[in-house]
Amino acid sequence: MAGPVDVIKEYLVSLGFKVDDQAVKKANKTIGDIGKNISKFADVSVADFAMAGAAVIGFVEAAVVGIAKFVDNIGNAEIGVEKLARQLWTSEQQARSFQAALSATGASLEDLYLSPTLMKQFTESAADCGQHCASCRL
Repeated sequence: MAGPVDVIKEYLVSLGFKVDDQAVKKANKTIGDIGKNISKFADVSVADFAMAGAAVIGFVEAAVVGIAKFVDNIGNAEIGVEKLARQLWTSEQQARSFQAALSATGASLEDLYLSPTLMKQFTESAADCGQHCASCRL
């Protein structure tokens, strides 16, 4: 099968032009080099696009896992507040306020029962907070 350069050569010869064989060989080499470079570029581009696609898939996967953990933690926190409300025989809103006051003092419910000093700090903290916002009034 004749290549594009051979077709052009035959056409020019049919028109009466003299074709320089050295120039034809050089043109064939140049066309071959261009083809090789395009092929290399395509191979590199495909590899780069594949890596970019893998990176995007990895990011989406990490985001989905992170969101799932976040939602799970929110659910666990809600269950914790519900349990605390039942332990204290109060509403969930009051339990959230109680938990906020506990966080402010850095103590747990058990710590309050075992330490009169922590209980005093907690009571003062709850009283201070209750003066500033209605949600913290115990």
